[in-house]
Amino acid sequence: MLSQKQRIIKNKRFWSCVRCIKAIRNVRWSRVVLRLLKDLPRVASIISGAAISGKGIVPLADTFAEYAPGLESPATHLVAVTPNDTVDLTFVSRAINVGQSGYVRLTTTGGETETIYIAAGGAFPIRATRVWATGTTAAALVVLY
Repeated sequence: MLSQKQRIIKNKRFWSCVRCIKAIRNVRWSRVVLRLLKDLPRVASIISGAAISGKGIVPLADTFAEYAPGLESPATHLVAVTPNDTVDLTFVSRAINVGQSGYVRLTTTGGETETIYIAAGGAFPIRATRVWATGTTAAALVVLY
C-alpha cells in the first residue's frame, strides 16, 4: 500500500508525463501546420488542378488525351451562345445549358427544327447546329461541345 506522500509523487509524475505528451503532440502538430503553410502554394495548385515543376505551375497531365472522344464523353468546351435566326453554330453541340428555364428553338444535326423546353441548371444532351432567336425564351444559353 502506498502512503499519501508516495501517491502524491506518483500522481505528479503521471501528470507531468501527460503534460510532456501533450507538449510533444502540440510540437508535432505545430510542425505539421508549419509544413502545410510552407507547402501551401503546392497544395493549392494541386487542388486547383495544376502541379509545380522546375518550370513553375503547369497543368496536370490529361490521362485520357490519347483516347478519341466519343459521344458519351464529357464536353471539353463551353461557349455562351446568342440565339440567331440566320447563322449556324460554328460547331455541333453535345448539350445545351440554360441559366433561366424556357423554350429553345433549335435545328438538330438530323435537320429537324423544333422548340423544346429546357430547365435551368442541367445540361440537356442534344446535337444542335443552330439556336434560333425566334421562339427562344430561355436565357443565358451555354453550348457544350
